[in-house]
Amino acid sequence: STASGGTVLMSISETGAVGIGVSDPSDLLEVYKSGADSSIAITAASAGNDAMLRLRTGDANDWAIYADGSATGDPLIFYDYGSTDYTMTLAQGKVGIGQGGTIDGSSTPSSTLHLKGKNTAPILTIQHVSNSGGDFGANDKLGEIRFGGHEQHDETEQAAQIGAYCEESWDASNQGTYLRFDTRDAETTSERIRITS
Repeated sequence: STASGGTVLMSISETGAVGIGVSDPSDLLEVYKSGADSSIAITAASAGNDAMLRLRTGDANDWAIYADGSATGDPLIFYDYGSTDYTMTLAQGKVGIGQGGTIDGSSTPSSTLHLKGKNTAPILTIQHVSNSGGDFGANDKLGEIRFGGHEQHDETEQAAQIGAYCEESWDASNQGTYLRFDTRDAETTSERIRITS
C-alpha cells in the first residue's frame, strides 16, 4: 500500500516477505524509515507485564529476550528454554550471567558483573588465543585484570593490575606461568609481587 504522495507504507512480496516503508524487502520482515531512526516497539499492556521476543526452531521455543515488567527497573533478560532458567540479565548498568541471576534467586544482578552457577561453582575464563601459529614465549601476557579511576581533571588513571604471564616458552610439555601484581605510585604502575610456578 502507498500513501497519497506515492510513498510506500507496506508491501508483501511474491515470496511472502513483508516490507514496512520499503517496496522490496530483503528479509521476511524489513522496516525502513527515510531520514530518521527506525524502530519496532513491543509494548506490554501494563507495567507488570513482560515485553518479549521469542526465538524458535521448528515449533520449539529456544530463547526469549524480554523486559521483565514485574522486576525493579524492568531488566532485560535472556532466557534459555533448554535450561529453563535465566542466562544473562542486564539491569541498571549491571550484568548478571548464569542461572538464577543472584544469590537470592532473583533475576537482578547485585554488582556490576555478577556470575552465578546453579548447583555449580561459576567460572570466569580469560584466554589469549595465538592466531599466528607459534607458541607463546617467556613473559608473554596471557591476560590481565585492571583497576583504575576517572577523576575530576578528566584523566583516566590505571591504579593497579593483576596479570598472568608465561614463565617460559610454551610447547607441548611446558606451560609454566606466573601471576604479577602491579600497583601505582605517584606517576607509574610497577610490579610489586610475583607468584611463580
